[in-house]
Parts: sequence; structure tokens; C-alpha cells
Amino acid sequence: MRNPKVLDARRSQEEEPGLSNEATQAIEAIEYITRHLTRDNDYKRQCDEWKYVSMVLDRLLLYVFFAATTGGTMGVLFSAPNVFEYVDQAAVIQNLKQAAAAEQNIAGKPEMLLQMPGNCVNKTVQCREAYLSA
Repeated sequence: MRNPKVLDARRSQEEEPGLSNEATQAIEAIEYITRHLTRDNDYKRQCDEWKYVSMVLDRLLLYVFFAATTGGTMGVLFSAPNVFEYVDQAAVIQNLKQAAAAEQNIAGKPEMLLQMPGNCVNKTVQCREAYLSA
């Protein structure tokens, strides 16, 4: 796309026999440089616009990531069964000791396995409770 003023100047130069061939070449070189600088400025402006778009998207995705991470962390913490409850650790340890002692007694007395209800060979919690109640 050429500037109409430049075209008018070129026409007037062609009509006037006083301009030399070198002057015409200089004008064409100036037009070329002007077009090149205009295209370069347009390209740089377009690159800057895309950089701005990428910065906005980057910030938006950062907020989405932060919200998802915070929500997931809170969801895991609040859905955990014993996070906010008091747990009597002494009672838990005592129950584990009794279960271990019961397993040792069962291992030493194979006839006790026959007295337990159901299939308690795999030593589940129900088997331990059945042995302790027997």
C-alpha cells in the first residue's frame, strides 16, 4: 500500500524532465525504507499484543491452579477422619498389644482355631474379637 502523496510526487517527477535518474532511485530507496520500517513497527506491535495476551492467560491459569490446589488441600484435610478428633493413643496401643498377644496364643494352640466361629484362619479383627471373648 503506497502513500498517495508519494505517488503524486513520483508522477510530478516523471513529468518534469529536470530530475535525474539518481534522484529517482533515491526516492525509491526512501520509499522502500519507509515501507520496511512501517512493516517492522506493525510486526513489533503485534508481538507486544500477543505478549500481553499470554501474560493475561498466564495470570488467569495461576489463579485457577492456586484455587484448585487450595480447595483440594482443604478437601483432603476436612475429609480425614481423625484430623480434628482426639484419639486416646494409650487405648489404641493397649488394643494392639491385646491383639498381638491373642495372635501369639492362637499360634501356640492350634486347637483354638477349631473352636472359633466361621473361617478365622486369616486372623482378621473379627477372629481376634472372637478369641478374646471365648
